[in-house]
Amino acid sequence: MLATIFVTEEDLRNLALKQKEIKVQTVETRTGNHQTDNFKWIYYNFSFYYFSYEYESWSDSRQYCKQRGADLVIINSPKEQEFLQKAVANEKFWIGLKIEEGAWKWVDGSTLTTGYWRQDYPYYNYYNYYSYYAVMTASGWIDQWDYKYRWICKRRFCF
Repeated sequence: MLATIFVTEEDLRNLALKQKEIKVQTVETRTGNHQTDNFKWIYYNFSFYYFSYEYESWSDSRQYCKQRGADLVIINSPKEQEFLQKAVANEKFWIGLKIEEGAWKWVDGSTLTTGYWRQDYPYYNYYNYYSYYAVMTASGWIDQWDYKYRWICKRRFCF
């Protein structure tokens, strides 16, 4: 199916401004060096994704995302899940899903309705003593108590 999209001059100006904003964004790394953050963000389906190279706790990973106007990734479709599974290869990455009040919830507060769990997961049925979070792997999600993994941030692209 082929769709036609009409873009106004105002949309193009807004897009140009957003592009300039992204180009000038810089971050300070943990080593104290300054570098542009732009080349670490990948564009896919109207969102930017950041795949970290560092390892942090789930909470620290989320803080990193929020400092950059993003949050840990919320997965909205099977196509997005497929894209992310291919991107993570053989690594494990935190996503924006955790157990809260006995239910799996996304960082925006919504309850998980469709999961992409690896076979035999989620492993734990009762989460009374620890905080558990979801981790993306190339073969699906696993549940894990707070450990140090890489993470995926997601920032929506809006005109």
